[in-house]
Parts: sequence; C-alpha cells; structure tokens
Amino acid sequence: MRIFVDCSQQGAHDDLKGRFGVEGYPTLVLADSAGNRISSLVGNRPADQVRQALQAALGAAPASGPPVRLADTPGLADLPPDEMFDRVLERTQDDTPLRIGNRVRLHLINDNVLLGKVAFPATLSDEELKAIQDPFAFDYEKQAVVTLDVTLEYPGLGNGASLTVPRSMVRSIESLRPLSAEELSIIRATMQRAQEKLEQAEAERRAQEQSRLQALDEARRRADEERKKAEEALAASGDVEAMKQALEFYYRFPREQGWDEDRLAKIMNKTKLRLTPTPDEQEFVSNFALWKKADDFLQELRRKTGKETPQPQTP
Repeated sequence: MRIFVDCSQQGAHDDLKGRFGVEGYPTLVLADSAGNRISSLVGNRPADQVRQALQAALGAAPASGPPVRLADTPGLADLPPDEMFDRVLERTQDDTPLRIGNRVRLHLINDNVLLGKVAFPATLSDEELKAIQDPFAFDYEKQAVVTLDVTLEYPGLGNGASLTVPRSMVRSIESLRPLSAEELSIIRATMQRAQEKLEQAEAERRAQEQSRLQALDEARRRADEERKKAEEALAASGDVEAMKQALEFYYRFPREQGWDEDRLAKIMNKTKLRLTPTPDEQEFVSNFALWKKADDFLQELRRKTGKETPQPQTP
C-alpha cells in the first residue's frame, strides 16, 4: 500500500518523522506490512534508482518483525525493473473506495492534491440523479470523473463550490477523518467573512456605477444646454453652416473627455515613436483645425455667459 503524508508544516507528524528518520523532503520510505522501515530515499530520484530500491526491498527483512510481503504478488519479483515499479503503483492505486459524503484527499498524477467531500459526478444528468435510490450505495467505480464538494476545504470559493477531475488524473485516494465541530466552526466563520467581503465589494461596485451614471447624465445635460446656446449664437452670426460642421465634429471629440491640445501633442509624439494611433486619434489630428474652430467659439461663448471652461476629464 502506498501512503502519502504531508510533513511540510512545522510540527506535523513528528512521530512519523522520528520513527522513520525523515530529515528532508521528499523522502520515500519503504516499510513492511508491520510498519517496520526497510530503507528510504531522500530527494527527487530518477526512476531507475527507485526501481532498484524496490527490487532490494523485495528480498529484504527488517531488523525485527515479519519478513517483507511485497513479493506475495505472483510473479512480481520476476518482472524486469522497468515493469516492476509500474506494477507496484498499479496495485496501490485507488486503494480507498469512493463513497458519497466521505471526506477524501485525491493525489493527482501532476503531484497536486485535492481535498473535499465525495459528491455525485457532475457528468450525471438530472434524470440519472433522480433515479438514485440509495446515495451511499452509489457505484463510483463506473464513473469517468470524480467530483468533490470543496466548500469546507476551500472556504474562499463560496457555498456549493465543487471541482471535477477525470478519473485518469487520480493517482490515489486517501480517506480523511471528518472535520471536528471546532474546525467546522472556524471554517464557517471564515466563509461568513468571505461572504461579507463579497457583499461589501458588490455594494461599492454598485455605488461607483451609480456615481458614474449620474456623472454621465450631468455631462449630457450640460452638453445639451451648451449645444442649444451655441445654436442660438450661430443664428446671430453669418458663418452658420461652417460652424455647425465644426461643432458636430467637436461634440464627437469634446474637451471634457480629454480631447485637447495636450492630446494632440501626445498623438504626434506617438507617431514619432513609430506607434500607430487609433482611428479616432488619426481623425482628430486630421481635423484638428475644425475642432479648434469650434473650441474657440465655445470658449468665447462660455466667457460671455460667465461659465468656466470645464477641465479635461479622462474618458
């Protein structure tokens, strides 16, 4: 049987580390069925070294206790090294049955781990779920995927969070004890704080959106008011058609949205650096004289009506 133990956290499994003499990670410990240490490998080792260690362990006996039973599988000791290791892995794979509601740790072939409660496979249809009479008797061995409810293991994901992985990605399955009442209390408190943060962030987003919409409405109102006064001023001048054309172009590139002399200079500098201006920037440069004509007209109009010229704003 192959067992993975995470000892990377300070104080975790000190009894096992002392028993098997673990001083660095990763450490592969080979033991017999009674838990007696046979040998160990420290660090990431090539596959041939691992196979050699397994071969040596097949005929080894510990200092005390019964002999090693790895060779009980018929023909295992006679396999060539490149096949023996694969057979050992095959014998120990999926050594924990999957049962709905059980808390497990999945060891994946990419060396990642996933914790959660076993849930019905996400691939089942509504009709298939309704047809299940006894959830605890559900046969997971026929399923191509494994779905875990990870709500309590990863509280930041929110209520009802689940993850599904292909069965082919699962190297082994480890059964875990249920969470204690104290652990559940801590997790629920964490989930509550996470939910409160989400709600606060959503409230702030809505307030910002409301403020943005109000600013847009105010900008439109001011633009309509200014347009009306501009039309009245045009009626009193003799250059009506030309100024209408200039104003139509100006309102597509208003100063209030950052279209001004500084923007023109930045666009020209962009061209010098061999950067391509956007289509709007190209049109603004090409018709800047028309824009300037309308801007001068509006500046004079604002001066006469006693209103300050609005400061440029980023769109």
